Amino acid sequence: MLTKEAWNAFLKTLEEPPSHAVFIMATTEMEKIPETVLSRCQIFQFKKPNTNVLRELVLSVAKKEKISLDSAGAELIALLGDGSFRDTLGILQKVLSFSTDKKISQEEIETVTGAPKGETVNSFVTALAEKNLNKALSSIRKAREDNVDMKVFLKMVLHKMRYVMLVKNAPEMVKEIESELSEKDSKLIKELARKEGSGISALSLSELLLAYDGVSRAFIPELPVELALVKVFGDI
Repeated sequence: MLTKEAWNAFLKTLEEPPSHAVFIMATTEMEKIPETVLSRCQIFQFKKPNTNVLRELVLSVAKKEKISLDSAGAELIALLGDGSFRDTLGILQKVLSFSTDKKISQEEIETVTGAPKGETVNSFVTALAEKNLNKALSSIRKAREDNVDMKVFLKMVLHKMRYVMLVKNAPEMVKEIESELSEKDSKLIKELARKEGSGISALSLSELLLAYDGVSRAFIPELPVELALVKVFGDI
């Protein structure tokens, strides 16, 4: 947020810093920093933490705070954190403030955060596997009636579709995936992975990924998802 004049005033100190000082600057908009400053710095670019890193963070904090939280609940909080340590811990704190007994269930997380209900997400994913367009569209309508953010809904759908694809094509990953899901979700994922002629394919995943990018720009948020479904399953 510094002005050009402020950067220029700082430059002299940056060129000849006092021996006892180290300057550490952080930004998400490096293009706004003058080249004269960048050329005098060592630059380190940090990647966003993935869902696994955030889930382990949530579980670690929960353990230290003596909170009962299963891996599936931690996975949901990590997904909602969207690649941010701060947002993830903020969600955990929000849910903990709501809880009365330090035993956090997935249902409590859904209630506090407004995340789509697991049943609605599972119904949608099952409809995709069954190539049931009507059922899939009904699940979208149900999510909308529950005032669910369509981008969050689709993120959770894609997450489970990915698990189905991995279980189907990489059986050696089943145990690892089971540790990240509730018993109910794990059973469903394995059932859908075994389903012959499943609608969960590279094509449907690709179309829903494109829809995910379009949701935030759409006048009707659910429309890109509905169009993707019609494109993939409309002729069935």
